[in-house]
Order: sequence, then C-alpha cells, then structure tokens
Amino acid sequence: MHTLDLSSNSKFDNEISELFTKFCYNNRKDFNSLINKIIENNNTNIDLLVCNPTSRNTHNSNVYIDYCKVQLVKEIIRGKKVINEIIVDSKALKNVLIQLPGLNNTKFIIERGTIRSIVQNYLLNIALPFTVFLTRVFQLVLFKMFFNAKLKSSNYPITLIDTYALPGYYSKDRYYNGLWQSLNNEEKKDIYFVPTIVMTKWNKIYSAYKDLLKAERQFLFKESFLKFSDLLFAVAHPLRVQFIKINGLVFNGIDYLPLVKEDLRHRTGYGLAIGGLINYRFVKRLKEKKININRVIDWWESQALDKGLHKGLNDYYPDVPVVGYLGYVPRNLELQLFPTIFEQENSIVPEEIAVIGKGFVNGMKIFNPNQKVSYAPAFRFQHLWNGGSHAPDKDTYTILIALPVTFDDSVHIIEQVIACIDEVSMKSLRFWVKPHPTMLANKLKREFGSIWPKSFEFIDINTQTALRKADILVSGMSSICLEAMALGVPVLVIDQPRGLQYNPIPGDLRQDLWKQCSSNQDILDGIDLYRNRNDKELNRHKELGQQIRETYFEHVTREGVLKFLGIEGDSPFA
Repeated sequence: MHTLDLSSNSKFDNEISELFTKFCYNNRKDFNSLINKIIENNNTNIDLLVCNPTSRNTHNSNVYIDYCKVQLVKEIIRGKKVINEIIVDSKALKNVLIQLPGLNNTKFIIERGTIRSIVQNYLLNIALPFTVFLTRVFQLVLFKMFFNAKLKSSNYPITLIDTYALPGYYSKDRYYNGLWQSLNNEEKKDIYFVPTIVMTKWNKIYSAYKDLLKAERQFLFKESFLKFSDLLFAVAHPLRVQFIKINGLVFNGIDYLPLVKEDLRHRTGYGLAIGGLINYRFVKRLKEKKININRVIDWWESQALDKGLHKGLNDYYPDVPVVGYLGYVPRNLELQLFPTIFEQENSIVPEEIAVIGKGFVNGMKIFNPNQKVSYAPAFRFQHLWNGGSHAPDKDTYTILIALPVTFDDSVHIIEQVIACIDEVSMKSLRFWVKPHPTMLANKLKREFGSIWPKSFEFIDINTQTALRKADILVSGMSSICLEAMALGVPVLVIDQPRGLQYNPIPGDLRQDLWKQCSSNQDILDGIDLYRNRNDKELNRHKELGQQIRETYFEHVTREGVLKFLGIEGDSPFA
C-alpha cells in the first residue's frame, strides 16, 4: 500500500471501507472506556459534561471516527502492509498515528486547506460566542418585551414536554402527533410544552413566537425564566473549556489526548453545548420560582442539549420522574443514543428511556444493562396504523428518493442513482425526490447543474402519501427506511463512501425487504429484483411489513398516551 488517505473527504475502496466499518462497530465499548477517563477526575464540571468530546455525538464530534482510523492503521500494519504515505487533515490525528510502531518511515501529509479558509475558520471560532450571545440576547429581549407569557398557575404539579419549534412547525406539532388530541380538557390543563426554537432566522423570531402562542397546545417558555446572566454563562463555554485540565488519555499504549484537545476547540459542538448550559440554568430558575413539576418528558437525542437538561433536573428536581423519549429509529453508530454506566452515574442521561417500539428495547442497553428502557407510542409514525394501504400507480413504477438531513450524504445518494440511469430501462420509471424538510431543493439541484436529470421530480407531498405511492424507496440514514418497510415497500440503503455508516435497519432484520447498496450495480440489481416480484413475494413482503409495524412502531392510543404521561398506571410499557 503506497498511500492511505484518511482525510475527511477521502473515499475508501471497498476493501478498506469494509474493514473500517468493522472497526467502527467493534470498538464502541473501548471508545466509551476512553471517554470515561476524561470525566473521571472532572465529573462535577458542567462544561466538561456537555462538551463535544464527551458527548459521544458522532455527528458533531470527530473523536470517534479518528479513533477508528487509528485502529484501521494498526490493523493494516498487523497485516504487514507497508504504508509509504498517510494523508490527514488533522494535526492531532497525525500526532496519535506517529505513536504506532511500523510507521517510522511513513511520510505524513497534512491537508490544511487554503490560507483563506484557515483564516476564516480562525475568525469564525473567535466570533462564534459573540454571535450566539447577541442572537440569544435579541431573542430574550424580544420575548420579554412582547410575549412574556408566564405560567398562569403553579399551584398544582405540571408535566413538561420538551420539543422543538422550526419553520412550518411552530403551532403545528411535528414531534408528538396525536398526543394532545388524545387528552381531555381536564388532563390538558397540567401539561405544558417547552419549545426550543431552531433553524429560524433572527428576523423570523417574532413571527415564530406569535405562531406558537396561537397554537392549541399550552407552552411554557424558557425565556420567561432565563436571565441575561444565564446567557452570558452559557456562551462563555468555549472560553472555559480551553482551561479544563485533562490528564493523559493513554489507552492500549496510545495517548489519544491530542484528538480530545482538538475536538474541544471545534466550533461544531459549541452551539449544542451552549444550549445544554442554557437548559441547565433554565431548570435552576424553575426551582427558584418554586415551580411544582410532576413529570418531565424530554425529546431525547442524547445531545449536549439533553445532557444539560438532565444534569439540571437531577441537581434541582431529583425526585421528579424523567423520561427521555427517543421518537425515531436509532442507528447503531450514533453512539450517543446508547447510554453508558458512567453517564448514568453522572446524571446526564434520563432515568428512563422510552423508544417507539418494543423491538428497540434491548438494543438500547448494549452499554448499560441496568438502563431502564420502555416503549411508548410512535407519535411521528401513527399514519402506519391509521393511514391508507399501500397503493402505487399500476402504470408507472415509482422510485422514491428520500434524502437525509446532511447535504453531502444527499448529494452522494443522488450521484449514485444518476449513475444508474443510462443502464436502467427508463420505460415506465418515475423518480420522485423528497429532500429533508430542512434542505432547500434549489441548493441541491444547483450542486449538479446541467447533469440534473429531467426525470427527477421534486415532490411537495407529505411522507405518508409519498410512501403509499412509491414502489421502492432509495435512501440512506433516515428513519423513513424502516417506515417504508412497515408498509411493505422495499428499500435500497445506500452506503456512504466516507465516514460512518448510519444504517437505520435493525440488525435482526435480514436483507429480504431491504438491500444494502455499496455500488451502482447493487442499486441496479435491487431495482430489478423488487420490480419483478410475483404475487406470492408481494404478499409475503406485505405480511413482513405488518410484523415490522407491530414490532417497531407502537400504535398511538389514548391508553398509551396516558401511560406515557404518567397520568394513570405505572411506568409506560415497562
């Protein structure tokens, strides 16, 4: 082997990609032990508990993927292959790799980007805390001037439900569909949604608050309780973490401290950490106002936002039942979703986690068998139970391309399908492209310019309708894959050529109603296979879809909602 490219934009060949993915799955527990070492001597430091490296959030932190790259190089060396040159875009990764025996004569090339990009990144790192502070202050001033809607009564215990508000979903509920409608007026009076406004430009904040206050649901706003000092405390996080002392992180003879120090300086984690610290201070202010809380439900993705919230609840409301609701399909390489014993001991994960179907319960305990896990209504997927049946057009074979939230992954999926077009018979084929709600279709189309196929049609219809009209789904890391299978719609899951593989299909589902595709030929074979199913296979897949629905998507019922909210009975679906 002459050159090994480990930069973030590199594409591994199939052999290296398979080996790397293997290490990504097999090294999760060792990596958790490494992260535990960071917290061991600083477990009271709230900044450390919400910072990027300890979050284990593989979407924002590079520590795990770099850790796995080190294991990959170790394996290549063990195979007695000579690496003449290694390309990295991280000085920290180089400083870890040079510790490996067998790389003494290896040349390292660090791709630093252009001088302009380096200066821009440096300035952005400096400006970020000030930008966030000004944005948060503007939002707080705006709210207190025009919308200071405080809690009407605190004489009775209330239930708080954490949620997000984003364009198109301010007054409309995107996260707990059917919950509010399942309650009577008496039950509703004690329930308050706590919104976090996201993906909203500063000049749209005013209208966002107006829409929220028009909603049928009751809201309790953090801004009613937060003070300017809370914002200042939170946005100073990037400065404070630079002074956190972390001892050497030697694990299996390798010191990984350079990776952690570099990640602490990475601005991708600052926004989430700042949000987590604001959540912590919000809970503190609730306690100071003597707000009586009966129960808390967190829309739980185990991000720094959630960790700050749970640390605050443990510090100020230790006796209040807390449920972290994981309202979508978990993916095995999203390490943060699977709590560790150490996180439980440090009170940064919820007492109980509720998943959307009984099929996910045991998988959530892979790192901590003692974690309490239950299953609750699959609110965002209730259409699987009360929607119409799968009814695609008989005269046109519809390929639905559902894109994930990340732009680069979406581009890769489109590229893969475009590469197949000339080789697939275009007769009676229709391509529907459905971007993630946060992605602009025009931006995606501009990326391809003149090579964008005329047969690719952006659709503006809801997911449940699109799935029922589709003959086959092509996607990546999205929950829509399992959602489609629950309707009997076959799925082609496109591998990513770089980074981590976030396969959304549970490991116990064999490749029958779905196929993993790492090449154009895999896609072509998948389309051909499912397009030529006979009636017997169609009926078998329909039955398999029903089994998937019953196992992984709990029906939304009034009884289930009441148990979830703790209004009657014991812990939900224990």
